[in-house]
Amino acid sequence: MMTPTTRTITRSRSSLGAWWLLPLGFLIVSAALEAALALGWVYWPSTMPTFSLFFSDFTHMKVWLASASLALAIFQLLWAARIYGLLTFPPGGQFYNLVHR
Repeated sequence: MMTPTTRTITRSRSSLGAWWLLPLGFLIVSAALEAALALGWVYWPSTMPTFSLFFSDFTHMKVWLASASLALAIFQLLWAARIYGLLTFPPGGQFYNLVHR
């Protein structure tokens, strides 16, 4: 009869490679760019104006888009509460599950 043997798998440091340097490099480069922009060493003038769609100014556009995002988030929470049976409002049955799919 054969006896079972256990085999230990060891990972050497060389198998990990230098993959951990990639996030560190991104962090260092982004921090340097942020510092350069904050201190005014780098200036990128914009040749194109910011868009405003059909709003009168940028602030009004931000307010309307934030309000729409908030309304959609509330709608999503109500929809999920209706699907999981926490709230009940018409129409009944499997309507919400079918529309969701």
